[in-house]
Amino acid sequence: MSRMKKSIMSLCFAICILLGLETFVRTTVPFQPNLDGVSLPPDPDLLWRQPYGLRETQGVQVRINKLGMRGPELRPKASDECRVVSIGDSSVFGFMVAEEESYTAVACQSHQCTPMILASPGYSTVQSLVWLERIGAELEPDWIWIGNLWSDQSIVGFQDKDLVRDYSVFRRRWQWRMLRIFRRSALFNQLRLFFIGDTKHQHRDVAWQNGWNQSDKGLPRVPLKNYAINIAALVTLSQSLGANVAFVGLAKQSEMDGAHDELAEQYRTVLKNAADIANAPYIDAKTVWQRSKQPSTALFADFLHPSAEGHRLLGEALAEEIIRAQGCD
Repeated sequence: MSRMKKSIMSLCFAICILLGLETFVRTTVPFQPNLDGVSLPPDPDLLWRQPYGLRETQGVQVRINKLGMRGPELRPKASDECRVVSIGDSSVFGFMVAEEESYTAVACQSHQCTPMILASPGYSTVQSLVWLERIGAELEPDWIWIGNLWSDQSIVGFQDKDLVRDYSVFRRRWQWRMLRIFRRSALFNQLRLFFIGDTKHQHRDVAWQNGWNQSDKGLPRVPLKNYAINIAALVTLSQSLGANVAFVGLAKQSEMDGAHDELAEQYRTVLKNAADIANAPYIDAKTVWQRSKQPSTALFADFLHPSAEGHRLLGEALAEEIIRAQGCD
């Protein structure tokens, strides 16, 4: 047998072994973190991502497209189509409510726009900024609604800037192009974790998983100063994509019942200031919900996440802002 044939056979044998190992790891090794009852695959620059496909969580059907977004697959944009992209964490994602009940979908139902939920449980502005940088141009948005709040201000023992620090520069280098080939490989991620370790796979609880496990010690996942920088960057990026921006300042159930949350107020103030600077709409959830005169139990699915009714009220308020701004006409 010639040396060439031996080399080809060896290569084929090695490929078969690697494919077998990849299959084994994917089917037997659990991924972390575990959010809302499903193990989420790691992602080298988003830390974790929503798994593709259809699943049920908290009694609600959740479908994730190939871009990692909740909703249908992306299709070519029609000439008269208006696209609304909402970014944020679990409340924007529509945790514990159906996809069509999310405030993004509600707003678009009344205004005939296309809702796109660029949100995931546990995502902070750090992850939202990276994600929008990655796929924003593909989405061709007309509006981008920024609703990040709870994951940024939660105090849970880690900071996002530390977790993604290496990748914030690395993504723009030639090595990143090579890493893209491997980043979706379960085998590659497990080998990297085993041999060199990776803090991105540690401390993955987010606040709402444990009944809002905040404390008065330590810094938030995204400190207020960094949060303001990230919000400004999201506005700049949105405008570079040709999209109008709007802001959603969410609130907890306890706040609707009269409690004062100083930290939440500080973060919402950043959103309000960003809206003023950008001359953009700001929807204050607390004001919207108070005007409805409904009890907090009707507005929340739990202590933090809006119910279908809470989403409906927000969606209607956002739809009014689109009409007022004469966008998507």
